[in-house]
Amino acid sequence: MAKFLKPYECTDGGPSKMGRKSPLPSSMSEVARAQHLNKGRIFLYGTVDYDMAEMVREDLLFLRAEKPEGMEGLFVELRSPGGYLEPAFEIYDSFMLFMAETEIPIQILVVGEAASAASSIILQAAFPGMRILSDNCSIMCHHMTLYPGPMTHKGFEDENWGERVKRGYSRELKKVYKILTSRTGKSEEEIKDLFDSEEMLSPDEAVAFGLADQVFHLGFMPTKEKGTRKQRTKSAPGTDTPSANSGNVAE
Repeated sequence: MAKFLKPYECTDGGPSKMGRKSPLPSSMSEVARAQHLNKGRIFLYGTVDYDMAEMVREDLLFLRAEKPEGMEGLFVELRSPGGYLEPAFEIYDSFMLFMAETEIPIQILVVGEAASAASSIILQAAFPGMRILSDNCSIMCHHMTLYPGPMTHKGFEDENWGERVKRGYSRELKKVYKILTSRTGKSEEEIKDLFDSEEMLSPDEAVAFGLADQVFHLGFMPTKEKGTRKQRTKSAPGTDTPSANSGNVAE
């Protein structure tokens, strides 16, 4: 296995040697991350911030360089309460550039929840038809923060600074509306109404609005035979469900 990703040294989800918290699941070590990456799988858990954006860039650079054998698609598992606009756009652009350069489609599966920048921007980076929601997840879109931390000390010195920040945020928000109108087929006014409502959507409601393409229904029914389980899957109407055990993009 190739060596890579030196910035994230932690194995317990705690602070790394660079003083940051890894955006990996708390139980996943860097070795496990590398093993998943070689199979075309990326896991995005937690707040959408610059650490997450940097991890995505590193993973995609590795995949471009190594080109794991037999990888027909990239599978991304997403669980996030949202975060900030700037790093979310960075992740979105990185995914779009990766697909343009490699012609490898990206499938994004939401588990748990995807809210704010996660649902409005990152989920929308999936290849058409490959925005997948688990049947117990929640989706929410609302107005987002531009970037983390204080705006700078200028806010206390320049009375016009706040107005310039507002104009900048308005400009960035128009980018979000552009992405969502193109992916959902809804008007900008409908998108604004959705943001203002801050309503938590069920998977089926999110698909109906156009925020996702299909719901991945999966249940396990015990059989009479000991030690065996009967798997039952059900597709969303008019869609094909990806294999439950596949890490690659559904065909």
